[in-house]
Amino acid sequence: MKAIKFLTGIIVAVIIFHLLILCGVIPYNVVWGGKIETKKQMFLFELISIVLNGFLLWILLMEGNFIKVIIPRYLIRFCLWSYLILFVFNTVGNSLAASLFEKFFAIITALSVVLLALILKRNSKLQSLEN
Repeated sequence: MKAIKFLTGIIVAVIIFHLLILCGVIPYNVVWGGKIETKKQMFLFELISIVLNGFLLWILLMEGNFIKVIIPRYLIRFCLWSYLILFVFNTVGNSLAASLFEKFFAIITALSVVLLALILKRNSKLQSLEN
């Protein structure tokens, strides 16, 4: 349960970070590998990131029974595994980034991988106890 709460906090912070980019508080040229050239591109990338992180937040809240579970548990588990794989690739990408700012995010995504693995491991133990 602690892993879910901690990861939920990280995801909320990441969503706030992306909202700050959308609002122009944080310049968009320091994220996405510096490859974003226009505000239109930035808006699209940030919107996708906020939606993906928002979806993960929703999944985590259901997984932790903080909100009503409205999808089957196997789909929640599938989503958690999908995000774990996504964050593994994201960690590699951030580690190879040119800017120190983006390399910092490799720590956050690596921590997210560990937390997701703990959540999934806990679920495996609970399922084996139920059977």
